[in-house]
Amino acid sequence: MEIKHLNFSYKNKEIFADLNTKFTDDQLNVIIGSNGAGKTTLLNIIYGFTKASSDLAMTNFPSMPNIIYKFQNMTFFAELTVKQVINFFKSMNDHAITITDSQTRFYNEIIKELLNTKLRLLSGGEYQAVMVYCTSIMDRELYLFDEPLSEVDSYIENLLLELIVSLVVEKKKKVIMTLHQLNKLNSLPAHIVFVGNKKCIFQGDFSQMLHAADIDDIEIAFKKMRQAISC
Repeated sequence: MEIKHLNFSYKNKEIFADLNTKFTDDQLNVIIGSNGAGKTTLLNIIYGFTKASSDLAMTNFPSMPNIIYKFQNMTFFAELTVKQVINFFKSMNDHAITITDSQTRFYNEIIKELLNTKLRLLSGGEYQAVMVYCTSIMDRELYLFDEPLSEVDSYIENLLLELIVSLVVEKKKKVIMTLHQLNKLNSLPAHIVFVGNKKCIFQGDFSQMLHAADIDDIEIAFKKMRQAISC
């Protein structure tokens, strides 16, 4: 999957200027960048929710019906129970799907005890967990997750990442997500796309990013590379 010549402005503010990047099919793709760098906007453009300039070239992306997008602030009917929401998502598949071991573990450890709880009674982290799980049980070619770890505690964070990675490793799906918890990158088999200064300023894996910044701390590497592009 590749993007070429992405230009985009919003309310007279230029967000992207000839951004070019690639995403891998066989690894988790993680978009990082400072607040306001355009991470969510990039997902919106990939999904087709936001239209970019006419010279944009996007190749090897699935069509919209074959993409599922978990928005950061995904809202649903507040009076439904978690079980009802899960059944709704399942009903949108036209065939039975295989559930990964990580999905099963996540269901048993996090979701199961929430089944009879209405959405409006869930905490922010619980709600996030339910929506990510529901997105994962849809059968699509490409999954987009915008900040799926937002508001969840460290234990759920790790289970959520295992679940998301299992879509790539076990189900051979394409996955792109945004992330601000840089400390998680060390343990992820991920292709990193770093957006900043309206462009893609780095793409590669964790060790390559540290090497490019000539530092062994991911937080410092992030700041160093971000400061270099803002000069």
